[in-house]
Amino acid sequence: MGMRSVLSFVTGTPKPHSLKMNRHGEHRCMTYSPHPITFVLAIGATLSWTNAVHAANQPGRPAPLSKLIENCGAIAASHGMCDDDIYKPVWRRFESSVGEVVKVNTRRIEPISGGGAIAWTYRYVPGTYFDATRLIRYYFTCRGQFRPLERQGVLMDAPPRSLIGEVAAYVCSAAEISRRAIAAQNARVEAILRDRASHPRPSDYCEGFSADACERIKAGVEARMAPPFCRPGFALPERGLDHEQLRTCWALPAP
Repeated sequence: MGMRSVLSFVTGTPKPHSLKMNRHGEHRCMTYSPHPITFVLAIGATLSWTNAVHAANQPGRPAPLSKLIENCGAIAASHGMCDDDIYKPVWRRFESSVGEVVKVNTRRIEPISGGGAIAWTYRYVPGTYFDATRLIRYYFTCRGQFRPLERQGVLMDAPPRSLIGEVAAYVCSAAEISRRAIAAQNARVEAILRDRASHPRPSDYCEGFSADACERIKAGVEARMAPPFCRPGFALPERGLDHEQLRTCWALPAP
């Protein structure tokens, strides 16, 4: 580099715009200031942003979560929109080698039957304001294909090393974790229901009855043999059972 080039670099030859980095590691367009210190700071910020993106894209080092819109303005607040996910740090960033950026809402990944998943994504364009038309919900088969959920059409491929392939891998992995958690929770609930069907509790069948009535119901439920009035058809009106007797029969453990 010649002396004139060096001097031109240090003093800052006027250009229309330069890059400014925000606290999320994303650059914004700003008016260029010819002051040499400002120029050097802008270059440093750009290099820091590049290093941050490179580090975030390394295996095992996911990018930090961020917001789509930094602050909820007065108009959005007046309409009760500040609880929307676009104002929350729940978006994970994915970037391709050519600078394409997609953000995924980590709170809205839904596992579906058949092993697929649905996720909200945002195609981020650095230096621009939020654009709701870039907010798209995708269906991922978790078998290498995807499509926009709201558009019925053919499935498109999501190659493993492509940007959409990385997004699909993350979404499907998160969905599988949710699917297993849901299955485990359902299994616990079913086990509780089976246990209560076999071993009903007074708190389950005594609600709305006095303590004395509860003791009588409890005695009937815990008896080795069902009371005579609990024979098949006990709920028919013509049997004439009162509320306490009906509750006793309904609370009996399943045979």
